[in-house]
Amino acid sequence: MELRYIGQTIHSPEGRLRQHRTRNSNDHLYNWLRATNINVIVLELDPEDLDEAEIRWIADTREQGARLLSIADGGGTPWN
Repeated sequence: MELRYIGQTIHSPEGRLRQHRTRNSNDHLYNWLRATNINVIVLELDPEDLDEAEIRWIADTREQGARLLSIADGGGTPWN
């Protein structure tokens, strides 16, 4: 299994995935999310700072060579 997307939410991961899949966008990330059977993995529960945790996970994962589809470097996501 390859990790392809890292995001944050204050709601359930499944609900966040539903939001992504129904987003009206032809962006590669959203097309991939709609077309792929996704395994949701929670990397961290209740971090002190959601933005910092997302930035750290994205940076660390990219550093390890992951081909992430995450659009930004994390943090400040308006769609929590």
